[in-house]
Amino acid sequence: MAETINNAPLNCRLKASDVLQAVIHGCDCERALFFLVDEVRDEQVAFSIEADIEGFRMPLSAGVSGAVIA
Repeated sequence: MAETINNAPLNCRLKASDVLQAVIHGCDCERALFFLVDEVRDEQVAFSIEADIEGFRMPLSAGVSGAVIA
């Protein structure tokens, strides 16, 4: 039962945000994001603290992250 990050419980979203904040701080970078796998739609879904990236979708095999997934 795959669930997109937009439908995830608030607690999960808060934990993911905490992890992203730790990555940003630990890597001394400005942004970070997760690519989650939506197995139902065969897509990658971006999760980020930045609102402009949130929910961006692309095919499962696209990009560097798609090569890693495969």
